[in-house]
Amino acid sequence: MQYPAALPTFHEGEVTLSPLTTQDTEPVFKLVMKNRMYLRNWLNWVDQNNAIDQTEKFVRKSLQQHTDHTGMTYTIWTNNIMIGVISFNWIDGLNKKAQIGYWIDEEFQGKGFTTTACRVLVRFGFETLQLHRMELIIASGNDKSSAVAKRIGFQKEATLTQAEWLNDHFTDQEIYRLLADEWHG
Repeated sequence: MQYPAALPTFHEGEVTLSPLTTQDTEPVFKLVMKNRMYLRNWLNWVDQNNAIDQTEKFVRKSLQQHTDHTGMTYTIWTNNIMIGVISFNWIDGLNKKAQIGYWIDEEFQGKGFTTTACRVLVRFGFETLQLHRMELIIASGNDKSSAVAKRIGFQKEATLTQAEWLNDHFTDQEIYRLLADEWHG
């Protein structure tokens, strides 16, 4: 696997992906707080991120993953406004596979920013990192996120029944996959 020493910044259309830094801690925390009620419908970590020290821990973990070649995290920007986060939540170099995760400010949904950001990361994964397989794990019912996956070419592979504790109940998760030979750039 071709893991870069320094993460590149990507620009595509109105979207910029910038490697996460310690300076992003407060802006990311504020963005989570602004979108807390929306994000908690789909992401189980939101309720545990209720103080800036939890965001600091996330940033430190993300930076360590980059150092260890086990993940990489980017902030998503448009017009100099941070609107979300996208990452390879984990990278398995031996098996050349990775899992992508993302979230975006509710105000900026439906404008193609998430699709563009995900497409950029997928291209980077296949073309630069030489990955063979990428996965998305999406809470069942998160139709907007599923639509992003399908637009890029991900195929639904499985549903994991009651696989994640989300707020006060178990929820199903859908696994989407995209293989290198299915990627059409």
